[in-house]
Amino acid sequence: MSSRRTTVTAGIAAILVVSLGLYLPAYGQRDSLELLVWETDEFEVQDLFELIQSYVFESMESIQVTSVPLEQYQSELSRRLASGDPPDLFWVTSDMLSQLAESGAVASLGDAISRFPEVLASRLHRFEGESFGLQVGSSGAFAEVAYAVAAERAEVIERVMELVEYLQKRWEDLVPYPVTQPNPPLNSAIAAHGNTDWHIDTANEFLFGTDMNGATTATNHCPNTWTRRHIHVGLTNTNVFYYDVDQITSGDDTDATSGIDTTMLFFYAGHGFPPDSWDTLGNSADVSNVSIGDEPGWGMLRYYWQCSCTVFAHGPNCCAGDTCSSWHPCPSGSEDWWYQCPNEFTGGSDSVSTPNVYERWGAAINPNLRMACGSSTCAYCHEYQMNSIWNNYNNLGYDVADSFIDGLTTGSVVPLCISMGGINVNTNPLVADWAFTNLPNTSGTSYYYIQYRSGFGSSAIGGVVQAVIPDLLPKVVVVKPMPLPGPWNTEEYRIENAWKVTPDEVDDRGPRARINQHSGAMYVAGPAVPIGARMSLSEEEYIDRAWSHIDEFGWEEAFVSDPVGSRMMIAAVSTEEAERQATVQKNVIVTFKRLLDVEGTVVPVLGEGGVMEIQMNNDGSLLNASKVWREVVEFDQWSRVKTYEEAVEQALRETGHAWAYAVDDWAWGYVESSGNEPQEVMELVYWFWLTPNEQGQVRDLAPTMIEVPA
Repeated sequence: MSSRRTTVTAGIAAILVVSLGLYLPAYGQRDSLELLVWETDEFEVQDLFELIQSYVFESMESIQVTSVPLEQYQSELSRRLASGDPPDLFWVTSDMLSQLAESGAVASLGDAISRFPEVLASRLHRFEGESFGLQVGSSGAFAEVAYAVAAERAEVIERVMELVEYLQKRWEDLVPYPVTQPNPPLNSAIAAHGNTDWHIDTANEFLFGTDMNGATTATNHCPNTWTRRHIHVGLTNTNVFYYDVDQITSGDDTDATSGIDTTMLFFYAGHGFPPDSWDTLGNSADVSNVSIGDEPGWGMLRYYWQCSCTVFAHGPNCCAGDTCSSWHPCPSGSEDWWYQCPNEFTGGSDSVSTPNVYERWGAAINPNLRMACGSSTCAYCHEYQMNSIWNNYNNLGYDVADSFIDGLTTGSVVPLCISMGGINVNTNPLVADWAFTNLPNTSGTSYYYIQYRSGFGSSAIGGVVQAVIPDLLPKVVVVKPMPLPGPWNTEEYRIENAWKVTPDEVDDRGPRARINQHSGAMYVAGPAVPIGARMSLSEEEYIDRAWSHIDEFGWEEAFVSDPVGSRMMIAAVSTEEAERQATVQKNVIVTFKRLLDVEGTVVPVLGEGGVMEIQMNNDGSLLNASKVWREVVEFDQWSRVKTYEEAVEQALRETGHAWAYAVDDWAWGYVESSGNEPQEVMELVYWFWLTPNEQGQVRDLAPTMIEVPA
């Protein structure tokens, strides 16, 4: 076989063809820098030679370029490295680099990178936190190729940096292809936990619906058809995998195994501290060192989801007219853990008392990232929330942002998402993403948009009727699938696994109506109306429209709670001047919770079931509707019911830190499962949402949710 060697010295250029088997170093000296490359259809090696020739004339350097056929390149490089006569610099893939770095055959670029800030170090060619590669190109196959320096030639690193800086700046002259950033694999997701209490289970439940022992805990989870990994298990001090090398030299967020910026969706569960840090297994991460979805660093993340307290805090630390308590301090305290009013943001630099998510996360996200989501307040991160997020997306037909925000909302929790975009809010992923995509966000860069949920003034978010707790009740209710409502008996359906679906579809979102045969649950979709296309209604009009949709579908029920309404809101500021925000309504959700008449006693129903949820466009037209309402067969196992005092004592005891927690909210009733889950009995339980009763304890003890059998 043969290689082509191009030797360039100042004013002299010669092309030699030699047998590799008879290879001898040109000129018998080491004054020249030798670059070893493989032959590729991406460009002619002669073009590289001519570019290097221009560099030689400008720098008075001496450069030698050797090219080898691609199929022979790795064996030839290995031979050269083993022979004691390595090339000074050479092309490598990330797989080649990891092997060479582990064996000590390549030199760490070390401090040279900081001395040459315009040289792009390859994000894919790092090993154990150190950089070993310089980016070759920014398009096509070269996006994953780097220059590496032989360990025996470390003394030439300065000269190499000067050459690579020259080549990188003229890359498009050499390969005139559009600069494109690689996309992550479609439907790929990774999850990490921040501490090893229940949050490690939460991260696993988000992906697989099981805890770390393999027990099924969340019926709804990341789809089985996706590529899924739970990362950081067993590791310590993992903040480097959240960090970007452009922000801090230890940054390793594109590490192929443990980096968070390598896939379509990343999810985190763990402690968060207002407003900018979170637990990362032995140390903590700070958002100031984060830069996700970036180019040209090849961060590929499209959706960053975080379940932790206050890392996405926005607005005043105490809402207007709020009531303070020992575990919910107002501005007179040094810290606060509840930022429930993003709508009351009035500008100002990011701080604990007045956090500014535009400033804090605006610096951390890049235009390619579609959205970053977390919680403005404290958050409860358990299997219930994971099940709810994916139930919204997989079953209810909610869009991506609504699925997260509605799913994480419980009690007084206020989730929040942020995205970059242009002047048209309808093109922004917070509004436009009905399904996950691996494509970059191309909606613009002139605005920051945030989305959050705001309750109707006439009703509280997520309220559950607390009926009088009797002494005696059936501990289980036997149920069977809900029968098909009358208006739907004349429809035509096709069978798709456990579903009956109508043949007609809505806006490419799927069938107009779906019925789950395990439960009889119904899901109905309507066309989306762009924001601003029609006038919004009053709260009373939305409630009336919700009742009208229920009547139209034949979903009337005798025992139902008062409707609870909430608005999905979008706020925006200019990226150039993030001061007062403008807000607009995205859609409205009205929820009706089931009540059971148990021989004259009214008992609430908890869970993803026992609910009718009507999501409407701003004009009151139907966007999504669902009813999960299994039919009662009989009441069974009558026995004494625990009192509230007995139940709360048990819940506090189960935390292992009873002295440190106080009840933030509670509910009791029969638990009905989500509509895609077979269920034969509903069990009577108490639910307690507990928060640390002293501010300092939040750093050690997260808010928690405990279920106690009644």
